[in-house]
Amino acid sequence: MTGTVVPLLSRVGELWIGGNLQVFQEHFLSEQLIRFLNAEISAMQKSAGKPLVVLATLPGEEHTLGLLMLTAILSARGISVINLGGEVPMDQIGHAVQQFHADVVGKTFSGSYQYRNIRQHLLELRELLAHDVDIWTGGEGVRRLRKLPAGVTSFNSLEKPPLPAEARVRRMNHGKKLRNASG
Repeated sequence: MTGTVVPLLSRVGELWIGGNLQVFQEHFLSEQLIRFLNAEISAMQKSAGKPLVVLATLPGEEHTLGLLMLTAILSARGISVINLGGEVPMDQIGHAVQQFHADVVGKTFSGSYQYRNIRQHLLELRELLAHDVDIWTGGEGVRRLRKLPAGVTSFNSLEKPPLPAEARVRRMNHGKKLRNASG
């Protein structure tokens, strides 16, 4: 994935910015990539197990190729994924987590997402979900944040998304620090 799809998308972006790629060409490539990834994901999900990760973007975030790529990477690691797609209202993400008994919610924020809203939206999501549900976040928008809210784990690379156990340990250690500081 990171050795082929990511460089391909980078090159497409360069061609697009340089005016050397027409709209129909970019859309055609994107659709072929989506079709290919969905076929691969479908095959891998047949043998996937725990944890269960629900992926989505929030309203205002139309870019979903990152979600699809993350779905493929997690699927290759044997992790069950439900990809809700783009622009899903926060309350609906909460309902999906409850209905599917998800262990993790993953959010991506592209560089075009309104930066000033990212931290607040992550805080709202953390308050909405049970404390035993991990939140993973990544994307260009998240890289610009100086500090993530407590209980949210970032991944800076599609090659190394966090594991649920790692995120839970970080959250427990953060809670201990808070208790020790107040005690």
